[in-house]
Amino acid sequence: MNYNINLVNRVREFLAEVPNIDVEEKEMFAVLNFMVNGKTCVCVRGEDLMLRFNPQLQEELSERKGYETMLMKGGSGLNLHDFV
Repeated sequence: MNYNINLVNRVREFLAEVPNIDVEEKEMFAVLNFMVNGKTCVCVRGEDLMLRFNPQLQEELSERKGYETMLMKGGSGLNLHDFV
C-alpha cells in the first residue's frame, strides 16, 4: 500500500483516544481504511485523507482549506498539508 505512515499514525492516535468504539484497519481499494464499529470512517491514500461526516456539516466543511468533495456519501477529502 502506498500511504503516508505519519498521517496513518495520527489517525490511529486520534481514534485510540475516542472512548467506546471498536476500530479495525483494513487495506482495500488501494487505501488503508479505518473501520469504526464496522463502518468505514476514515481512509488514507497516499497523502490524502478521506472521512465520513454528518451531511448537515457539508456547507461549513466545504469552506475549509484543503476540502475536496469525494464520490462517497457523506465523505470529504482533505489534503495532508492542510490537515490540522
